[in-house]
Amino acid sequence: MKRFLSILLAILMLAVMLPVTAMAEETLPTAPTMNGNEWTVTTENIQATLDGAYGSIDGKTIILSAGTYGQLELGRATKYPGSNTKTHLLKSTGLTECTIDQIKDEIKAHPGGGYGTPYYVRTMNNVTMKAAEGAAVTINGIKMNSAHVFGENGNVKHDYVLDREVPDTNESFIVVYDASNLRFEGLTFTKVVDIENLREETSIDGVSFKNCKFNINNITENKTEYYGIRFYSEFNNGRLKNLVVDNCEFNGCRLAVYSHHIYNVSVTNSNFDTTGHNAIAIQDSKGTCDHGNVVITGNTFKNVGDRIIRFNNVGEDTTITISNNTSTNSGDSDGEIIKATALPEGMEVTMTNNNWGKVGDKDPVIGKGFIETTTGGTIVIITPTEDTPKTEPEKNPTTGANDMVAAAAALMAVSALGMAVLSRKK
Repeated sequence: MKRFLSILLAILMLAVMLPVTAMAEETLPTAPTMNGNEWTVTTENIQATLDGAYGSIDGKTIILSAGTYGQLELGRATKYPGSNTKTHLLKSTGLTECTIDQIKDEIKAHPGGGYGTPYYVRTMNNVTMKAAEGAAVTINGIKMNSAHVFGENGNVKHDYVLDREVPDTNESFIVVYDASNLRFEGLTFTKVVDIENLREETSIDGVSFKNCKFNINNITENKTEYYGIRFYSEFNNGRLKNLVVDNCEFNGCRLAVYSHHIYNVSVTNSNFDTTGHNAIAIQDSKGTCDHGNVVITGNTFKNVGDRIIRFNNVGEDTTITISNNTSTNSGDSDGEIIKATALPEGMEVTMTNNNWGKVGDKDPVIGKGFIETTTGGTIVIITPTEDTPKTEPEKNPTTGANDMVAAAAALMAVSALGMAVLSRKK
């Protein structure tokens, strides 16, 4: 009887402990302080907040209390209803919307595989992350990655929807974003804010940074983590757009603002101090890209280690405005401050009231694809014939009469170009 009672007691204790243990695994940090649409978070609960553990962050202003925050993940697909994650299974027959339990049942029914790939769509709209008033907030970078996720070479990933480890492609999952109006204000970053898209279906409309600092302090290592802002899409489809950087500081970045296949980019009223490479790169790697409206105005550049502004193959529907910028000792070893791999013939770019200063002991040079008028007015795009056209046309060193001939020839060339542009527009 004593043995029976002992066994029974042990079973009862185990039965009591099991749900307690399960509950402990689900224990969350103390919820943020919620005042309407303003949620005040701490270093302990910010990631759970971003994951939707306390409800949807759509339409919320997430106020960060003073402190040093580790690397954060924004847009992570999770099991919480507040993450607004739609769950599917992707099979050879197509995409099917399923509940989390249905996906788990499919996996159990196919222990050898063949159940398909979990496919998650995370939506986020009108989300602001900002520092509390007067608070010093430092974040060790933010990652937001849309991709086919799987572990490899011992680097195990985690599926936060199914709550399982993902060591390889056999247990992989896909994350797609449907996001708009993501804003960052008054924050200091020590590593890159990396928004990367490797899925053609992803849509991100509106990412803005205002009054933020990027104190990276590594200009030598050519790694993404040492960029300031990286807004990257693998696909040239116009679904990632509207990057705004205003009144920000970039200190010691390998590359400060990098965009790839992004439509509409605005960088204004910001300070760039010491970069290992470009200060601003508007890039594309698959043919030409229409970048929409590119505005770079009112910025200050100091000790930029390569060209201040770099374009790749620009599409004909791109509009570029570069005005009211000031630079000190910024440019490549040849004094080049701006370059494009290719610009469409006949395109016009507004470049006014810039003070580029000297690059060491060299005069600043407008690089391939550009030539600036002597008055600092509108830039006329010409078909590149040299790698590095000079900033100003070379003066005729002989007589005033020769100067008059050169001026007349230049006037005739400009008139011809104007007629060609008008003809093209008609």
